[in-house]
Amino acid sequence: MMEEIVDIYDSDGHKTGVTTTKLNAHREGLWHISAHVWIYRCDGSILLQKRAACKETFPSMWDISVAGHVDAGESPLEGAIREIREEIGINVQDSDLEYVYTVHMEYPYPARGWINREHCYVYLLRAEFDIDDITLQEEEVEEVQFFPLETFKHMTHADRGMMVPHENYYNHIIDTIVKKIS
Repeated sequence: MMEEIVDIYDSDGHKTGVTTTKLNAHREGLWHISAHVWIYRCDGSILLQKRAACKETFPSMWDISVAGHVDAGESPLEGAIREIREEIGINVQDSDLEYVYTVHMEYPYPARGWINREHCYVYLLRAEFDIDDITLQEEEVEEVQFFPLETFKHMTHADRGMMVPHENYYNHIIDTIVKKIS
């Protein structure tokens, strides 16, 4: 499998004109972009994915519905649509996604000797599909499940080993989805 190539950005989110591998971006602590898609139902339940056991970071932990790095030359929206298709096998249109905001995440992985600096473009997608329509990308996703909002809230705070640790970010997503379904 070829190494992913990503565009490099400055800390303010401006493209620098430089590209490199995703691994190098992490090793060097270079800013790059990712797309996060939160999939929800009208009842407020949220689709979460359990990361594959073979993942280098946070294996077998529950995470964002769909997320991934945006390839070099790709827009955040294009990256989001590609990741949805790749990770869960659902085809969506640009108009199906609602851009919410951009989160700037910066966190070290000392055990691997790198730091991840990402401008994360966050989107919402109201589920217009049945969970049986999903086809998992096995090397990325172990399982998906819709969780009631209250269960999701509990998961984000209860068991430190259950969810990828993004507590404040999760709180913002919960608030955003509550507003959408109210």
